[in-house]
Amino acid sequence: MDREQGRYELTLFEFSVSPTQPTGRSRGKSARKGERESPAPEYRGPNRELWSGHGRMPRWLQADQACGKSRDEFLIG
Repeated sequence: MDREQGRYELTLFEFSVSPTQPTGRSRGKSARKGERESPAPEYRGPNRELWSGHGRMPRWLQADQACGKSRDEFLIG
């Protein structure tokens, strides 16, 4: 932007950008691919296994549902 500003003698006002306005570029670790925060667990199994409710259903829950138990019985809180 400095190069264009010098060549055309433009100001930040003419660019419609403030010095503190975000440019759309991400900064920091949280925006990096593959470094997401894992979701909080929603279900707890009989042997204290945890499952967030995302992805494949764990075997312990599949087995308990096959025996007639409800998924709601394992909800945390």
